[in-house]
Amino acid sequence: MIIETGDGTFSRNLRYLRLKNRLSLRALAKHLDISVYSLKKLEESSSGAVFTDQTLRRLCEVFRVSVEDILHRELCVPA
Repeated sequence: MIIETGDGTFSRNLRYLRLKNRLSLRALAKHLDISVYSLKKLEESSSGAVFTDQTLRRLCEVFRVSVEDILHRELCVPA
């Protein structure tokens, strides 16, 4: 399954979580079993980020967040 998000929330959250957890693009890409290029494109995309459900599940496991949160909630803004 391919997942798309269009408002940029996912990309902002991905970059925020990666930096917060002090992971390099290379280290996170290795955890996710995707290329550094693919990960960089996901982080840079302000709209239309495309990724598989497997990648999404792995991201949620690595960062210990829910799918709902990483896709739709601004995680870099204090609650």
